[in-house]
Amino acid sequence: MSIKAQVAQFERLKSLDYAQSSVAFWVVKRRLVHMEASYEVRRVDLDKPLSAHLREIFAKTLAGSTNHIEPYSFVSEDQDEKIYTLELPVTDFERVKIAIDQGLKAPKVKQFGDLLGSWAYVIQLMVGGDIIYAWRKISALSSVKKAGFVTPLLFKNATLVGLGEDNIFTIDTRIDFFAHQDSLFILNKKEFESGLNFRARLERARDEVLDEFGGLGLLSSTDALKKKIGSNLSYLRRLSEIQKNGYYKDAHFIQKLKEANSSNRWNLAFDAAGKIVAEEDKVDLILTLLNNSRLQSLINAEVFDAAVKKHVDN
Repeated sequence: MSIKAQVAQFERLKSLDYAQSSVAFWVVKRRLVHMEASYEVRRVDLDKPLSAHLREIFAKTLAGSTNHIEPYSFVSEDQDEKIYTLELPVTDFERVKIAIDQGLKAPKVKQFGDLLGSWAYVIQLMVGGDIIYAWRKISALSSVKKAGFVTPLLFKNATLVGLGEDNIFTIDTRIDFFAHQDSLFILNKKEFESGLNFRARLERARDEVLDEFGGLGLLSSTDALKKKIGSNLSYLRRLSEIQKNGYYKDAHFIQKLKEANSSNRWNLAFDAAGKIVAEEDKVDLILTLLNNSRLQSLINAEVFDAAVKKHVDN
């Protein structure tokens, strides 16, 4: 879906009347095995006042959200009040959504112990034919500074109700992202990535890109990149951005890179076969150039390495 279509989708969601929407509440448990995550969801019964409160949480969050929407980028500037969009199927949330969509067939929380150890919660709202899923990582509660963002819930008779003194289950009532159809709208990039185990995705992308480099005969060896990048999150982000932009697949771009390297004396070496000599001390330069991130100012001709860049439409 184009960003223009996602903006229109977001604006339509903001225009819906959530006052009479149906609300369901789900807790999500996560298990990591060899950095691969699996998820288990359980539905939780709610009393009417709490249903109304959760509905209000979502409606207020949506109404107060900016309309400044941009595509998600692995490497990005501070989010400030921007919302990032991403296709739902490329994230772990697709598996969570499939489990939630079992509805009444899904497992149910029957005792307080079933809530303990939950990784996240999901508020599911149904408005006419629209279904929206709002996610919040529960473990982020430890960083909450303002009590106004915290809602204590009482588990009683297999149902979550409002404030009480026993069996308290506390949630942070901010939202990391919400999903609608095949789109994610990300309000908190850091918690989104942490909650959905995005590092594992970046590591898979690392292996895919390095294999592509080898298949294209782009580098004399990928060993130096493998060693330097490892599981370093900054390098993983840069490599994933290279994969996303795909400049390295364009033979004309690679030829222009060689010419620019020679004329500007960037000291990137090439072997007799025309492959980049990937030495460890040149890894940063290689990642910069393959992502077309060495840029020159049109104003004073200064040259910059720009980790974050945005196309300008003339």
